[in-house]
Amino acid sequence: MENVKNNNVENKQVENKELDTKKFKKSSKLPILLSILKCALSFAIPFILGITMTKTSLNNSAQLRNDSFAYIAHYDYQFNNPSEDQINSLKENASVKDVTKYYLVDAFLGEERIKLESADNVELTDFSKDKLATSVSSSAGYRLYVGYDHAKRNKLEVGQEVTISEMKFVVDSLFYGVKNNKYYSPDLVKALKESFNQDIAFNAVNVALKDDNAKASFKTEYIDKYQPLGIKKNREAFATDEEYQDYLEEFNAKTYQDYVNESDNNPTQNKALLNQAASKSNEAFIHAGIASFSVLLVEIVVFVLMRNNIKKNIVKNGTKAASHTKKAIIISSCLGAVGLIIASIIIAPIASASMSAFMPIGAIYAAILPAFLPIGIGAAVIDCIVELLLIKSKK
Repeated sequence: MENVKNNNVENKQVENKELDTKKFKKSSKLPILLSILKCALSFAIPFILGITMTKTSLNNSAQLRNDSFAYIAHYDYQFNNPSEDQINSLKENASVKDVTKYYLVDAFLGEERIKLESADNVELTDFSKDKLATSVSSSAGYRLYVGYDHAKRNKLEVGQEVTISEMKFVVDSLFYGVKNNKYYSPDLVKALKESFNQDIAFNAVNVALKDDNAKASFKTEYIDKYQPLGIKKNREAFATDEEYQDYLEEFNAKTYQDYVNESDNNPTQNKALLNQAASKSNEAFIHAGIASFSVLLVEIVVFVLMRNNIKKNIVKNGTKAASHTKKAIIISSCLGAVGLIIASIIIAPIASASMSAFMPIGAIYAAILPAFLPIGIGAAVIDCIVELLLIKSKK
């Protein structure tokens, strides 16, 4: 009789345990659903808002940064059609730091007529190394340098092969701040020689002065008096001495200041544009912070809407359900922070691909991650604390 009684007690305990298990499973569905929803929101909200809110400010920052490089040049003047004697005279001038020969030819890229340039010293051109945006090493053809903006508009990428006037080039490097759709090849002289057995003469020289203080005296000494003696005809080009003298009088009477071009080097303008670019990056930082912090507000609103049902389940199903709900809140907040971090990491390459101006991935991360990560993680911690307090409160 006593054994039967014990068996009945044991059976009843098993039934109660099974009932508690069913109740627990039933009560756990809502916290799990909440966790999934929070994780989804923690990824989706910062991702969508981050893309839409930071894209414009990042693109403006990139464009301003790109434009600022147009005001960087390591030469001061370009003299067109000088003679060898004039070049030697420039090299010997006390105000001159460096002189390089500059080459320019007309060519065709597909059906587009382009100007293809080169120089003995690339640092005294608009393609100096401190304006480099991106590059790739390739031995597939002659090297070609292109301005980034122009490459973007014409869908040219580093490593891409292009044919220019029947010569095979590879886009080796893209450069910031290059104006007028310029193309540059350090292999131009070699390419013309190997492809057509053609020697190319220089068209101009780029001249770098030692400092800006020398510009005034240099202008008076050289620019105001400059004549393009490299294209000056000699006596053999004329039938008579009289024709030659008439030509000389006409040649000497002209002014040739149009044959001298001043570079766009302007450190003040460069700095002003960089400051504006930094301001736009700060906007991106603020927008990223808003995007990440918005997760906190949305998640708390969602939790408040579900709170009554969650508390009813806890009251109905006991302490085990309460413990499970608390764990779900903590875990979902942690996973939410992870989702936000993943969203912020994914944003950079997507933003970069959709931007019209170039900004390195690292610069994009530097603009938005310092906002996304601490603010987002902080929001997840606050969300967790607030939800635990809401569960604990009696109201």
